[in-house]
Amino acid sequence: MKMLAAAVAVVGVTAGSVAWSQAPQQVPSAQSKTQPGAPWPTMRHDLRNTGASDIRGLDPGTKPWSFQTGKGIFSTPTIATDGTIYIGSADHNLYGLSEEGEEVWRFETGEIIDTAPALLDDNTLIIGSGDENMYKVSTDPQIPTHQRVVWTFKPTLPTVEGQLVNWWEGSPNVGPDGVIYQGNTGGGAYAVNPDGTQKWAYQAQNSVWTVPAMDDSGTTYWGSVDLRLFALNADGTQKWQRTTLGYVTSSPALGPDGTIYVRSFDGTIYALDSVDRSVEWK
Repeated sequence: MKMLAAAVAVVGVTAGSVAWSQAPQQVPSAQSKTQPGAPWPTMRHDLRNTGASDIRGLDPGTKPWSFQTGKGIFSTPTIATDGTIYIGSADHNLYGLSEEGEEVWRFETGEIIDTAPALLDDNTLIIGSGDENMYKVSTDPQIPTHQRVVWTFKPTLPTVEGQLVNWWEGSPNVGPDGVIYQGNTGGGAYAVNPDGTQKWAYQAQNSVWTVPAMDDSGTTYWGSVDLRLFALNADGTQKWQRTTLGYVTSSPALGPDGTIYVRSFDGTIYALDSVDRSVEWK
């Protein structure tokens, strides 16, 4: 379990009425089945984890704001097409905030949230919680809170030795077919179908906290506290692995030429060939 860093935290962004303009797509690839036009629908924006949006934010120069939750905030916010900002807190709640910093939506889980939500194309989102549930919930504020849950999914693999919880602490990514890919503290890397049933599960040797990157063939790339970067085929079988000398908790990013970029606790940035795992440079 990741260490809690603070009791109270605030979210501060440049607020006001935020406008967006289209920019050229930087990395042509298969498209995630996330909310169309959302400037930031997942933790690392897209299937390849580029961290680069093709939508520019236009700052009107209005006053910044802050929003205080009940406990620490450890996750990345995601931003919907309408400008709603979704952010989880250790106070068990996932908040939806307006562009002016006002709460417009809330969903309470049974434990801390330190993962980013993934915004889907059907006005729902995926969020993992420390209560061991992965939730698919409606973002419609008109739907009563107790009716927002579409489905829940719990880990099916046992926790690895040394881990006491099966929390969801890896943030989700979403494939072109709507399959959700997410890792957890118990040491599992999961693929969950759009209806909430399990597609496959892969047992790592320690926690999987990274957002997986995906290439056009459906291969996913994950990092783990077990010191490895590993690639899984579309059916969940292992394609290859590369062992480092430290925890791999940074999410791999996939370049347009197939190079995988990832950092390790051993102090090294690795550039690996995604086909044969050879080191291009480090």
